[in-house]
Amino acid sequence: MIDRGLFYKCYRETRTMGLLFCGGLFAFEFFLSAVLPMFNDQVSSMLEMPFIRVMFSAMLGMDLGDSIAAEAMAAFAWVHPAILILIWTQVAIYSVRLPAGEIGRGTFDLILAMPVSRQRIYATHTMLGLAWGILLMVCGVLGSKLGALAFDETGLRNSILFPVVLNLFALYLAVGGISMLVSCIFNRKGSALGLVFGVLIATLILNFLVQLWGPAGDLNFLSLLEYYRPMTIISGAWPVTDMLVLTTIGAVCWLIGGQVLKNKDIPVL
Repeated sequence: MIDRGLFYKCYRETRTMGLLFCGGLFAFEFFLSAVLPMFNDQVSSMLEMPFIRVMFSAMLGMDLGDSIAAEAMAAFAWVHPAILILIWTQVAIYSVRLPAGEIGRGTFDLILAMPVSRQRIYATHTMLGLAWGILLMVCGVLGSKLGALAFDETGLRNSILFPVVLNLFALYLAVGGISMLVSCIFNRKGSALGLVFGVLIATLILNFLVQLWGPAGDLNFLSLLEYYRPMTIISGAWPVTDMLVLTTIGAVCWLIGGQVLKNKDIPVL
């Protein structure tokens, strides 16, 4: 289903970026897992302030009780805005490389000249994206575990960390599917990235707005972060439905993108 030569070409062109993002996530998780538990007492005091409680609730996805400050801080390492932005940036930049990036550079004609169908090109690009996503999650877990170990912190138990990371990977798939669809529609990488980041920023804004303005709750289902709730997992529930929703969003967008690419007229830019 994939072309090994094209797979290696894509890997060669993206390995520096991919490894930098993996190293960045490792460093972020290492730092957050080591440092955040040190502020449990301060956070307990801060949560008494309504505005701070609303901000934490917006990011963690549920109202916080006084008894779960330590767990909330451990979960915060997986929903910190810097973590989400890093992961989203990686998957968005990678996904819009083909075809929008190649068309914009005027090199997509060379790829199409290969004895490989468009569907196979699309599938090869997708498989490498999945591989980078899995490596990204592994680096995050390693950073979290080593950070907790180095500073003698407990961190999240494996029974909780595993579904959190699966839920995060489902979010990665959703953003990747959306990005690949947008890339197939546009002929310029900049335009595709602009729309993708616009959608992601809107997701962040809506996630906060719901906590601050009641009527916005009717639109919360439009936010991708509505389906990524680490605190729900800590409360004992596996987010099976949420992961299915995110995976379905990614798969549907990916399939539509494939059909768009199959029938797309490639302009000479």
